Parts: sequence; C-alpha cells; structure tokens
Amino acid sequence: MNGELPTRVWLSGMEVDLVKWLPNAMVYTRLGSQETVASLNRSTVARLLEDGTLQIEGYRPDWVHDLQRDTNSPA
Repeated sequence: MNGELPTRVWLSGMEVDLVKWLPNAMVYTRLGSQETVASLNRSTVARLLEDGTLQIEGYRPDWVHDLQRDTNSPA
C-alpha cells in the first residue's frame, strides 16, 4: 500500500471495493465480488461527488482532490 491511507468508497449508500485508481477513472466492484468490475470515468466521478451519490474516505489521487475542490468552489 506504500504508506497510503486505506480507501473506502460508497456508491448510492452501498459500500463497494475499490479495485484501483487509473489516471482518469475509478475501478470498483461490489463487496466480495471477484467477477463483476466497473469503472467510472473522471466526469462521472465529478458528477456523483457533486450530488453526493459517491463518497470517498481515505486516499484519493490528486485528480479527485482537484474535482472536489472544483465542485466545492463557489460559482
């Protein structure tokens, strides 16, 4: 884990397993699932963070911090 904080992710109130962060996406699966993997691209992550559907606790890459800073800035 290289000293990174563990990451917990909730999508629509349901905790999901983060598989990995990509430069422009988040890859996840349902808890305990070994077969079904899905990804959310950067624009989808931004929209879901903004409306509260996606919640992330712990480590997140810089691009997610940038998205959160942008969505929390006054218009």
